[in-house]
Amino acid sequence: MGQPPHRRGSPVADGGSWPGSPTVITIDTRFSGHHGIARYAREVTGRLSGLEWSGLSSGRNPSSPAGLLDGFRLGRSTRLFYSPGFNPLASAVPQLLTLHDLIHLRPGLPNRSRRLAYYEALIRPVIRRLGRVLTVSETSAEEIRRWVRDDTVEVINAGNGCSSEFTPGAAASRPRRPYFLYVGALRPHKNVPTMLTALAGLPEARLIVVSPDHTRFSTALARHGLSQRAEVLSGLDDRRLASLYRGAATTVLPSTAEGFGLPAVESLSCGTPVVYWQGCKSVREICAGYGTAVESATDVGQWRVALRDALEQPQPVSGFDTGRFCWNRVADRVGGVLRGL
Repeated sequence: MGQPPHRRGSPVADGGSWPGSPTVITIDTRFSGHHGIARYAREVTGRLSGLEWSGLSSGRNPSSPAGLLDGFRLGRSTRLFYSPGFNPLASAVPQLLTLHDLIHLRPGLPNRSRRLAYYEALIRPVIRRLGRVLTVSETSAEEIRRWVRDDTVEVINAGNGCSSEFTPGAAASRPRRPYFLYVGALRPHKNVPTMLTALAGLPEARLIVVSPDHTRFSTALARHGLSQRAEVLSGLDDRRLASLYRGAATTVLPSTAEGFGLPAVESLSCGTPVVYWQGCKSVREICAGYGTAVESATDVGQWRVALRDALEQPQPVSGFDTGRFCWNRVADRVGGVLRGL
């Protein structure tokens, strides 16, 4: 029995193509998970239409040394490799990468020197060779243009999307007491200690954290005396997360830097305002007019006042333009770039 026909807009095989099939694009399908790059990869690749492509799926971490060597598994007919992430392959095939941000390279972050070497030796040459790179916000695009130091490279903001689960229409999660919601990791640029210190001075405040860093977050909550009025959740699906957004008094996003700021979009799409630092440009672009901008990133007093006001004077969001963050639009932009290469 012969091989099944090559379908458009879907992978034909892992790391190869059917015999005789003119596979010209291989897409990195090694990402897994609910949020971050894995979410972006799943949403975008699942919507690419009118393209013939094969998937590269090995079970390896794309950021690992073994993941780099997956380049040797590319099919001989591949003329372009597209990754929804930033990890290149050891391959002579031209590669279109997606640099979501350059936060890894900021001074003071762990393992910065190792990451600088990785970006300088591997990522920048791959980008310069193709002359194009994708990203997810204009904030990230501006940073990448400065970093790549090559005016011939086109940095394309393909945007980012938000799941259709995040709407204000469904029933909210109704708490016994009002709560704040934080969604994200526990990394230096997330500025979590400022938020926790501010909340520690609000005895009436409750906090729900949605994060993959369950153990470390629990330790941080205990350190700030918040264990009895905070909860850490992990691995939620979109429906459960959307319910938590709807039930929150506000979503807290104290980051000093973000490539995009997906929790802000999700929260506002659910009708819940956001308290954020006004100096975080990408978040400010999303939230302007739909939340509270705190002037200082680290002034605990300012954050405490903003959070108390959010509890005492709730301001549900209406009129937020969710159409700006549509996955179909993102996939159309990515597909357009791929077709043009």
